[in-house]
Amino acid sequence: MKLPENPMERAAKGIVGSVIMFGESKIDFSTNYMVYEKEVIPPLIELMLKKEAKSVTRLVFPYLSLDDEMIKIICALPWLTNLDIQGNDITDTSVELIGSNLKQLRTLNISSCFEITNIKPLYKLDNLVRLSAYRTPISECDLEWVKKSKIASVSFSETEIKPKTLEQIYKILRAKNAESNK
Repeated sequence: MKLPENPMERAAKGIVGSVIMFGESKIDFSTNYMVYEKEVIPPLIELMLKKEAKSVTRLVFPYLSLDDEMIKIICALPWLTNLDIQGNDITDTSVELIGSNLKQLRTLNISSCFEITNIKPLYKLDNLVRLSAYRTPISECDLEWVKKSKIASVSFSETEIKPKTLEQIYKILRAKNAESNK
């Protein structure tokens, strides 16, 4: 089958490299042979909304130069549980959009998003259990949030969080995980 030349037409037809639509729970743009064009995302999300594709709960869009406007479009899918947007050009505005709109989110990867400095809006995500912010210039994480939330796993390597605070975070998580394993 010959793919349409226009990325919008490809997305509208549901033919975007390795994208698995509606029969699976994942759309993954991370494969080596994928067409890395962020232009396909708006029509793809629009198509998912039209078809109420609630079976697609995981989006993997790494290193696509997504910006805050693209995240706003992705946030139209409130049923998402897993979102990997590592290495994109998003800012604290995207973090606010995610915290306000993706209430079902359980895992979030914002690693290598160098414009993110504040994760406080994520504290609103009651279902979040895994947060990866490796190499993201965040400088603080509220210990009370770590204690009270469902968060069980974080990756804060190479962030600007103070080592003493990181020790406390990991100590809290170890205690929470030990308690859940009893």
